[in-house]
Amino acid sequence: MTATTKGEANRPTVFMFSGQGSQYFQMGQELYSKNQRFKLWMDLCDDIVAPLINTSLIAVLYESGNKNTAFDRVLYTTPALISVQYSLAQLLLEKSIRPDYLLGYSLGEFTAAILGGAMELEQGLRLSVAFSRCIENKVPEARMLAILDSVDVMQRHPEVFRDCVLTGENFNNNFVVSASPQRMMQLQTWLKQNGKQSELLDIKYGFHTPDMQLVEDDIKQLMKTVPMFSLQVPMLSSVTGEEIADTADEYLWNVLRQPVQFKMAVENLLKHGDPICIDLSPSGVLAALVKYIKPVDSDALLIECMNKFGRDVATLDKALSQLAQPVSHKP
Repeated sequence: MTATTKGEANRPTVFMFSGQGSQYFQMGQELYSKNQRFKLWMDLCDDIVAPLINTSLIAVLYESGNKNTAFDRVLYTTPALISVQYSLAQLLLEKSIRPDYLLGYSLGEFTAAILGGAMELEQGLRLSVAFSRCIENKVPEARMLAILDSVDVMQRHPEVFRDCVLTGENFNNNFVVSASPQRMMQLQTWLKQNGKQSELLDIKYGFHTPDMQLVEDDIKQLMKTVPMFSLQVPMLSSVTGEEIADTADEYLWNVLRQPVQFKMAVENLLKHGDPICIDLSPSGVLAALVKYIKPVDSDALLIECMNKFGRDVATLDKALSQLAQPVSHKP
């Protein structure tokens, strides 16, 4: 069963999951306090994670800070993002809303792999904590910056982007780079002086850069300890941009190391018809990205289930209402 029994069969439904940078303190707090099923799934995740991080993940999320406090410790943010998005996805599955495809952005692919049956929830959460510890112990701090400009600005100003690594292209005028903290401050100054908008992400390490190679052997060994299975739902890869049927071998390592090809993955998704894109990220960021990727004449339906503005219950109720309505194409 796809997103709605009243919709058109040729409209694929895709569950989308975000990675580092989309997290914040209090994400899902209202659902946790008011939706017993969301609380049940979050508590299950907390039972798995708490002994591994020596504290309650629920306490970290809902008692440690507010939405204006930087939430950037990867040991907490990685399992937190998996837990919130997994729990939110379970609410949809319990309503018989099922995906035809899964699409993760960066570390969102780990959540997609768990939902797709490639690994069990407990194994996925344990893996996320273990590789996060490796990163904290061995990888130098770095910063990641989303820039609103054409990616070719890097070629036009090579001296400005010296020692900066392109980590992903979100849409035609939005890309992400990583650099050392000092180098990033210099880049931000130049961008501001030249009237170019940018946003510093709440990420303290250079994911998708050569920095990750410092933990390559450790992470590959960790991944060998996790039983992997064939996907029950196909994934659109943000590593290759193509559809994949499993996450075996070194695929999940490449999720950490290789640049994000989200734009390409969405473009390939659009070839399957006008999709129903359900954004399960805590920030609604993926629906916003797809909006700028899809052609203006596309009938793709973009639905967010949570965002940073609170009112989680109302936002989810609106999403469920949209998914229960007949879906039709523009005349």
